[in-house]
Amino acid sequence: MKKSYLMIAVAAMALTACSENEKITGEEGQSIQFAEFVNKATKAEIANEQALAQAGGFKVWGYKNLITKGSDWSDKKPIFDGTVVTGTNAADPVWSYSPIKYWDKTCNYIFYAAGPATGMDGTLKCVASGDAAMKFTVTGAKSAIATSSTSDFVIDRVVNKTNAKTDLTSTYKVQFDFHHIMAKISFALKKSPSLASSDVLIVKSMKMTAYNGADGNFTQKKFDGTWETLDVSEWAQASTASGDTQNLIDSDMTLTTTATALTGKDFIMVPQAIAAETLKFTLTYTLNNELFQDQEATLSAAQTWGTDSHVTYTITVGPQAILFDVHSVCGFDVIASGDVTVN
Repeated sequence: MKKSYLMIAVAAMALTACSENEKITGEEGQSIQFAEFVNKATKAEIANEQALAQAGGFKVWGYKNLITKGSDWSDKKPIFDGTVVTGTNAADPVWSYSPIKYWDKTCNYIFYAAGPATGMDGTLKCVASGDAAMKFTVTGAKSAIATSSTSDFVIDRVVNKTNAKTDLTSTYKVQFDFHHIMAKISFALKKSPSLASSDVLIVKSMKMTAYNGADGNFTQKKFDGTWETLDVSEWAQASTASGDTQNLIDSDMTLTTTATALTGKDFIMVPQAIAAETLKFTLTYTLNNELFQDQEATLSAAQTWGTDSHVTYTITVGPQAILFDVHSVCGFDVIASGDVTVN
């Protein structure tokens, strides 16, 4: 059995970054409101504002600076401490919370948000609410297929929001650009271009092993407000293969040379580093009715499934052809010679 039977390619990794330090202006006595969820990250289970609202909304932690409108936050007062902000079930939800808080125009504010508030496997909570950089713990996070029960978590931070009295008519909202704590993994299959168009290749089963699929508690060690891809070292739990196996197809799949995405088989994964030659795919397929059982391939290069990243693997299927060639045509070996006399 040769690993060259299958070829695996990394097709995409999408990352985004958010900008902080926007100014919000407002009238004296204006209530503190929160804008709708803006998704600028990979599409996953919490894919948009409505999905976040349906999952119970998000929680907010917020502080105001009692010293000055600057970077010294040594004297800060908590205004929000895990306050749940809920949204209407609409494409563009209206977000609300209670009791309403009001801007103090002499202060700067800092806000943290994390979601969803309810409705998913696992929970996300702030574990260091007094820190300048919040620390969050995800309890019961898991690597699993992206269904409504999957742990997908989003966070954001907004710094130095103010309510300077320059406009008395606008509605002022703190707008969050959420990013995903987890990673999203997708797959596509195609027939090897070395096969003829008349060759019929049908995948019967496909399994993936040697990734970290264990439930566990994951503590993000820092979130300083400048969104970058958070390295797996910033998670408290080591990401090692847990022995889990995922079935990636549920029924026979006839392949063409055009890649076909596996619909309904996107995975939300705990951030982890995949060592070279460890992530394994095992396929059983038929080619022109001949069975090829348990053909294996591994991801040859090391890969990081980082937070807020979307990776797609395209798997090319097809055995190497049994071919024949003539190396040489040997001459006759001269063994002996002899004379024959006929009288």
